[in-house]
Amino acid sequence: MKLLSPYDESKLFCFSPLVMLLTFIIEFTSAIYILFTTKIKPSATLLVLILISLGTFQLAEYQVCSNKSLLWMRVGYIAITLLPPLGINLVSLVTKKMWHTYIGYGIAAFFVGAFLISTRSVQAAVCGGNYIMVTLDKSVASYYFSYYYYLLLAIGLFNISGFTKIQKNDAARDQLKVNYLFWIAIGYASFLIPTGAVYLLSQSARSGIPSIMCGFAVFLAVILTFRVYPISRKLGI
Repeated sequence: MKLLSPYDESKLFCFSPLVMLLTFIIEFTSAIYILFTTKIKPSATLLVLILISLGTFQLAEYQVCSNKSLLWMRVGYIAITLLPPLGINLVSLVTKKMWHTYIGYGIAAFFVGAFLISTRSVQAAVCGGNYIMVTLDKSVASYYFSYYYYLLLAIGLFNISGFTKIQKNDAARDQLKVNYLFWIAIGYASFLIPTGAVYLLSQSARSGIPSIMCGFAVFLAVILTFRVYPISRKLGI
């Protein structure tokens, strides 16, 4: 399926197609680096899946700008749908709040199914030069998608906050676990804060929030690779 809206090649700003491609390379290279430098453990598996999901969305955006394909945008949305429960799962390796993880994956499966089954779940995806503006269909799944996303992100941050607070009052606290969660929280903040600023400052950019969020998420990829990953190896999780 092809897009009807033309791509204006003169609009190449912070998240241009070239930057999308470079971000995809960074995120997939990071995933490969983790795969080949450690034994397969839960933390390594989750980190690789998060990086691949982030990179897949960047590749999907690049394909939309290059080939004007709505199919690729559906692939991208399936990829980012998996990110919130993967994040909760990564946090739960330390907090042990596994029931949050199960709920997250269960809800994610519903949205993934919706994007897989409905060929019209993504009605339009326009390459604006610096981000992708997406229009979803009017189904229940698309209506609640943003609520699902922000709710699960909030659960991940809540779990980090709760565990850190308990450890703060514990004389025998595990500083390594606290550092692990601290850097995950910084990773969350690295894309949530700038995305929130864009949302508040530019009403016209709100339809491109998923694209903008994943553009900033390259900082998350760097933090996961060079901060969270080394600590997870020390923890042996």
